[in-house]
Amino acid sequence: MNEAILVTAGLVFARMGGLLLGLPIFSAAGTPKLAVVFGALGLTWVIAPTLPIVAVPDDPGPLVLAVISELSLGLMLSLSVMAVFAAMAFASELMSMQMGLVMASLFNPLQKQTSGPVGTLATWVSGMLFLGAGLHLRCVEAVGASFAWVPPGELSLPTAGVATVIGAVGSMFSLGLQLAAPLLAMVFMINVLVAVLARLAPRMNVFFSLGMTLTSGVGLLMLAVALPWLLMAHRAALEDAVRGVAQIFSGM
Repeated sequence: MNEAILVTAGLVFARMGGLLLGLPIFSAAGTPKLAVVFGALGLTWVIAPTLPIVAVPDDPGPLVLAVISELSLGLMLSLSVMAVFAAMAFASELMSMQMGLVMASLFNPLQKQTSGPVGTLATWVSGMLFLGAGLHLRCVEAVGASFAWVPPGELSLPTAGVATVIGAVGSMFSLGLQLAAPLLAMVFMINVLVAVLARLAPRMNVFFSLGMTLTSGVGLLMLAVALPWLLMAHRAALEDAVRGVAQIFSGM
């Protein structure tokens, strides 16, 4: 009986740990890994006693496959949320390139790679929004409810929810373009203005004397004005992704 209880708790821990390993902020570089471990242990302590005890197989092979399945399931559930953050990173990198700020690279701990200052700022603010809105708790709630559909140790894949995850990943580029569209349109109009001035004064190097300054200055000003809208659109996309996580098992 004690072995069965430990196996059940271990499978629950694997699914919750996979979720936390894939969620923003928790998976960021610099976040203590013990925070993820203790968070998964605390959730296991709450959820495991409410579930039926899993029978211990005689062969360790099925048990290893069950642990891998639970870990993969938790990671899959967090993938649609991470796709929204990838869209924000893509949009911010587009804005950085258009404003000429991409040369000033910083390490982005959420994406675990170097990015421009706009991208680093945008991902940090969006990560704080994710925590402040309590969306991480809704993800945990959705995964906790998933044990009613897929009990621990059951080797099954919610094929009906795979389309939701694929759709979230596929919409990453379109969402990133939508977030960056206002600034891209502004930069296009500035470039048209600079091109007209260059035709009027062909001997004056308008692009280097005026174009880059206008692009960077007006771009930063527009980013400051549009940042609340960007965060609202990002939060709406995150809420849709969290609802998609909750609907992963609806077709089973």
